[in-house]
Amino acid sequence: MPKDKEDYRTDSLSTDTEDYGTDPLSTDIEDHLTPTDTYSITYQIADIVIRLYSSFPLIDSVNASTFYTEEEHIDFTLTFEKTEDYSEAINDYEIIAEGLGENVLVSHGREYRNFIYQNATYAMTRMNGQTACCYYQYEDAVHDMMKRFRRPLSFCCLEQLMLHYGRIILHSSHINYKGDSIVISAPSGTGKSTHADLWEKYYGATVVNGDRSIIGRKRISSEDFSGDYHAYGLPMCGSSNIFRNMEGRLKAIVVIRQSEDNHVERPNRMAAFRYILSETTQNSWNPAYMDQLMNLIEDLISQVPVYVLYCNMDRSAADCLHDAIYS
Repeated sequence: MPKDKEDYRTDSLSTDTEDYGTDPLSTDIEDHLTPTDTYSITYQIADIVIRLYSSFPLIDSVNASTFYTEEEHIDFTLTFEKTEDYSEAINDYEIIAEGLGENVLVSHGREYRNFIYQNATYAMTRMNGQTACCYYQYEDAVHDMMKRFRRPLSFCCLEQLMLHYGRIILHSSHINYKGDSIVISAPSGTGKSTHADLWEKYYGATVVNGDRSIIGRKRISSEDFSGDYHAYGLPMCGSSNIFRNMEGRLKAIVVIRQSEDNHVERPNRMAAFRYILSETTQNSWNPAYMDQLMNLIEDLISQVPVYVLYCNMDRSAADCLHDAIYS
């Protein structure tokens, strides 16, 4: 079992060129991290500073600007880099995971995120420790996708980056109540957003994000990640269209289950572990990633109470949970 306040930063993103051979798309990412003729955005998300570089304008949503920072200490850098040809990588590869609009492939011993539109690759990201490159052939194609979705951070493989710094991304509604963060997790359609709205309406809570939360220990200093667990906002969301740059000490993790009657239970440790793991962003094809994720969840549930709320969707459900957490 993990020790209290253990430093959960990992080397899961680090790669060794000698182990993986020559990268067919770029032999040295470091050469491209401080270009002079570039556009850039610097974010601070969950205490982690992320900088994006590009030779073309980066199109972001308006609300995402609340996450911008002028912090000079950069934890992670993503550079958009033009390439003449993907063929050396994508003619010799294995697809290990497929999703809507992207897949994960391994080529020449390296993992890539392959971004697809209308069955054609328009960008490909390779992680390399605390740096990454997003390769593209046609600037117009990448720029057009940014116009459509306004999420340049989606090219960062954010769940890998966050896990490197001891953070998980949880499918949940995140509310801030009197400075405390409460995350409400459930499968889509179960009622987590509705319950968050009840807290906003009757208790004056703020909905930080309607779909996702980042959870991790508070960063004390550049190298110290040993604070209490906090929940953080992030500049992207799903159908709720709600995201704010707020954080708070994590008071409780709540799992919603529909019921005619309202009552709260405290699950045993194994059940709490399963509930949280099932709603995290996973890289199930990557054993090292999954080991680190599970170790982090074990530590999390040893420090933060987990509740299961069986509820309907009226005010009495919010009252029931409030009393259980704050009684």
